[in-house]
Amino acid sequence: MRAGILVLALAMTCCAPRVPAPAGVDDGSRWVQVSIAADSSSYDVDRLSIAKLTYQNTVVHGAWVRERLVKPPNMGSRRSVGYILDLQYFDCEAHTTVVVEQRYYQSGTGKFLSSFNNDVLPPQLMRITPASINEDLLRYVCAHQG
Repeated sequence: MRAGILVLALAMTCCAPRVPAPAGVDDGSRWVQVSIAADSSSYDVDRLSIAKLTYQNTVVHGAWVRERLVKPPNMGSRRSVGYILDLQYFDCEAHTTVVVEQRYYQSGTGKFLSSFNNDVLPPQLMRITPASINEDLLRYVCAHQG
């Protein structure tokens, strides 16, 4: 019995808290364009997903970020990625961020292709580069943290 409780406790401490994922494609009312990359890919924040969380003993604000790609990479099997949803955490005071989950969707159809999360080895919050897309995202999330 104690071994089961220990395993459950370890599992609960290893994993990043989650913000419910929005549908990747919708009528546009939830998504706000926040930044555009040099290649014209756009970065949108799901304004309804912004939530206050605790990650690695730090208060952060989580949000889903949608990266719409102008030049989609090929993931094999002739499946091009059209957009990526990132569950990203922002520490507004320390100006740091981390991506804890990514979901890849097909160009054109919006069909789910694959996902990746960092539950096994949770990544550390990393300092944001000034004048970067992440700084734009941080400013928006922190200003709209509710």
